Amino acid sequence: MYLLQKSYSAQLSGEHRPLLKSGSIVQGNQLFTLYGKKENGSGVVLELNDAALNVVRSLNGQNSIDHLSTNVDSNALEIVSALEDRFPGIFDYPGDDVFEKRKKFAEAASRLSNRHAGEVELETSSSLTNYHQKGMSGEAFSQFENIETTVSHMFREPRQALRGKTFGAMLALRVKEEGLWDGTGSVLEIGGGTGYLAREFLAETSRSIESYSILDISPNLHQSQLAELSDFDQFELIKADALIFDFSSLSPSFILSNEVIADFSVGRVGLSAQFSEKELEREDRDAQQMVERYGLEVLERGQLLNLGAISLIERLAPLVQAGATAWISEYGGEFEPPRRVSLDGHAEHSIQFSHLLRVSEALGLKVELFKMSDFLDFDMEKMVLDVPSFEVLNFWIRSKLDRESLAKLSWTEAELREEMGEDLLSSIYNLNYSSMINTACHLTPELFYVLILRSQN
Repeated sequence: MYLLQKSYSAQLSGEHRPLLKSGSIVQGNQLFTLYGKKENGSGVVLELNDAALNVVRSLNGQNSIDHLSTNVDSNALEIVSALEDRFPGIFDYPGDDVFEKRKKFAEAASRLSNRHAGEVELETSSSLTNYHQKGMSGEAFSQFENIETTVSHMFREPRQALRGKTFGAMLALRVKEEGLWDGTGSVLEIGGGTGYLAREFLAETSRSIESYSILDISPNLHQSQLAELSDFDQFELIKADALIFDFSSLSPSFILSNEVIADFSVGRVGLSAQFSEKELEREDRDAQQMVERYGLEVLERGQLLNLGAISLIERLAPLVQAGATAWISEYGGEFEPPRRVSLDGHAEHSIQFSHLLRVSEALGLKVELFKMSDFLDFDMEKMVLDVPSFEVLNFWIRSKLDRESLAKLSWTEAELREEMGEDLLSSIYNLNYSSMINTACHLTPELFYVLILRSQN
C-alpha cells in the first residue's frame, strides 16, 4: 500500500464521517486500485491492501472514523488522513466543515512559507538556465509526455475536442481569422518544446511566410526541433536565452510563446522591511523594483511576482511597437498571485496576468486577454477520458495486457475505440468521460490564458 505522510491528521477526529467523493475503486483480476487526481493535474494510481480497501469501501458519509476504527480497522484515521494527503479533496465530510478548514490551513501555510526569504527555494534565472541547458535528461518527447505535459502536447495530433485540428494548425488559423496576423513575413517562437507546434503551424503557413525561427535554450529540445522541422526550408534555430538575447537583430511579424513563461524566474516582494539589502536574493530586489516601477498591486508581503515573464514583455515591447503581434499563453489566473508547481527537477509558477496587462499598457502596447479555450475554439462540451481513468487504463494496459501505453492525448470514446479496438475497449469497465470544462478531471485549456500584444498605431 502506498500512502504518504499524515501532515493533516491532527485536523481529523473520530467524529468525522468521510464520504468518498472524487476517487473511484476499480477491481480487476484480484487487483484493487484507487485512483484520483493530484493538485497539479496528474493522475495517481494506488494499489490498496485489504485493510485500506475495507476502510475505503466503508466511507459512505454515515460511518464515523471511530466506528471504522472499532469495526473495520484500527488504523482507519491514519488511512483516511494519508489518502487525503495524496488526493486533496477526495473526501467530503457531511455535517461539518473540516475540508474547508483543511483548505484554509493549506493556503495559510503556503502564504506563511512565501513570506520568509530563504524558506522557499525560488527558481532563479541561473538555476533555471542550468536546468534547461543541463538538467533535462532523456528525449524531448519524454519530457512533455511524463514530466511537464502541456495542452499543446495533448493536442499535437488532430483531436475531436479541437474540431479535428492540431494545436499548431488551429493557432495558425485563428490568429489569421481574428485579424492579428496576415500570414506573411517572419515568425518567431520563443521556447519551441518538441517542435510539434511549429511543424503544424508551418504546415498551415509555409507557402506564405518568409521564415520561422525558434529561440530556445535547451540542447535536448534543439535536437527534437531540428528533426521535426527538417523538411521546412524556412526554419531557423536560435540557440539562446530569451531573457538575455538581443532581439534588435530580428524583425518578426508574428511572435508566439506557448506555455513557456511559467518556467521563468520569480521574485518575492515586500521583504525589505524584514531583511537587509544584502540578505535579499537578487530576484527579490528586482521584483520589488518592478512593483514600484509599474505600480503593480500586491496583496501581501512575500507574494511572488512573475519576474521573468515581465522581463520578457519588456524585451519584446520594441518588436511589438515596430509592428509585430505577440501571442503569449500560459497557465494562471487574471488576479490570482503566482503559485508554485513542483515538477521533476525544477518548478514552474502560474502567471498573474493582471500584472502582465499592467506592464504591457505602461509600455504603450495594445493588450487583449482571452481564455485559451475561447481563442482556439476548443469544444469544451466534448466528453473526453479524464486523467484518473487514463492513468488506470494505462496501468492495466502495461501490467495486464502487455501492450504499450496509450499516448498522452485528449481521447474521446470514439477516438479510444478506434485506437484500441471495439472488443478490447468493451471489456474494460468504469472508464469515466467528462466534458473539457471539468477542471477537476482534465489538463484543460480553461485554466490557461492568452495575452495578445499589438502596437497602438
